[in-house]
Amino acid sequence: MHESGLNSILDRLAPLRRRNVRFLFALFLVIAALALAATAQFVFRPGAALVFAVAVIVSTGLFGLAAGLTSALLSFLAIDFFFVPPGFAFVTTAAVLWLAFDLGVLAIGTHLLVRYISGRIRSKVKPPLGIHGQLDGIQNGEVYGWAMDCDNPLNPVTVTILADERPIAQVAAVHYRPDVESALHCSGRYGFYADVSQWVTAEEESSIEARLPNGRALENSPQTLTIPARPRKPGAAVLFMHIPKTAGIAFREAIAANYRESQIAYLYATPPGYLVDDLRRLPLEQRRDLRFVAGHFQYGVHHALPQDALYFTIVREPAARLLSHYAFLQHTAPELVKSGGRLLSLEELLQRKPNIHFDNPLVRHFGSVDEREFPPGSIDRPLYEKALYYLRNGFLFVGHQEYSADAFQWLRQRFGWQARAELELVNVGLRRMNDADRASTRKAMEIQNQWDCLLYEEILKLFPYNFAG
Repeated sequence: MHESGLNSILDRLAPLRRRNVRFLFALFLVIAALALAATAQFVFRPGAALVFAVAVIVSTGLFGLAAGLTSALLSFLAIDFFFVPPGFAFVTTAAVLWLAFDLGVLAIGTHLLVRYISGRIRSKVKPPLGIHGQLDGIQNGEVYGWAMDCDNPLNPVTVTILADERPIAQVAAVHYRPDVESALHCSGRYGFYADVSQWVTAEEESSIEARLPNGRALENSPQTLTIPARPRKPGAAVLFMHIPKTAGIAFREAIAANYRESQIAYLYATPPGYLVDDLRRLPLEQRRDLRFVAGHFQYGVHHALPQDALYFTIVREPAARLLSHYAFLQHTAPELVKSGGRLLSLEELLQRKPNIHFDNPLVRHFGSVDEREFPPGSIDRPLYEKALYYLRNGFLFVGHQEYSADAFQWLRQRFGWQARAELELVNVGLRRMNDADRASTRKAMEIQNQWDCLLYEEILKLFPYNFAG
């Protein structure tokens, strides 16, 4: 029986342990045992005491020690009167008294065992911890705080923001907050940001409150805060499809500096990624406010957004990118590049295709190829054609990691970004590629990852190194 099921039965029987009816149950069990013992004595002629012992165990286990001792006493009397020769008379002998003692010990032992088992079960059933969080304040027109469902930490909490008791925004708490991670020893992806400046016509003080779905206010709520007036500016969302090992973090950090927290979404499996990887799990209003989305996603994220969206990405010469990614995985996820405890060569990985990292990843990104539908080894011409179509029709810009500074300047001029004048390269590859490595890897890729090589050639035609728009 499942632990929670047994625990439920014990909870339902608990009131009977404190009522006089428990003695009637003990009497009923003894009568049932008497009938069973008489039948067994007549048909099989076994020892009757064993049957009464079962009655004592059941009575104690279900209804407590008092009922168990009552059952033991009644069982002793029934055995003495009906089953000890000469029969239908009480006979006080040492053997009969020892039987009474044994039944009493059995009741006490059963009671202690049940208490031990019940205690172990109840200790594993933790009481609900509930939803916790707080309203931290306002900065640059954004109300911010955190909220976490401690019983369901993978489910985002929806927070409603009220100004002077009027609801003005609703957001899901999914942002990464390193301070929350440190304080609560959790993933930290429980922060929320709501731009409330667009809801006022002039700078004013308001009573700001953050409420949970059940209507309960977060800690430090309400607060009297000054809200600056800033009209909503409609615009398209910039979607940065971050392909691993292409200087993507440098681009992400430089671009994000131009946006407010409520306008940014990070779709990564680890921080600073959102708690959710599907934007459709966010309130529609929160999605509408997004202006910059970055992450290890494939083409197709725009389907979750009500506003227009513009894609861009950064690519790298396939052989160089793959060798860099191979070195990176050796340090971060060695199980992906090993077999039988042995490190596989890059050529072996390209041939075996144990995972999608080594099976035309460029086509998979541009073509929105779901690995559940198309596992490693299944990339073919129709999927390549699909990726090529999205490249030609869905991307505003494709830059090159080898010319990162030029790519960033093009983007900066196109979108009017001013926060940073140039890139700061971070997370530099663990290994530099020599000519021999490059030639060997390129040869293996031309055979095993031919579709990526073909797509990269098309990228160079559409977006050459000196692309000027």
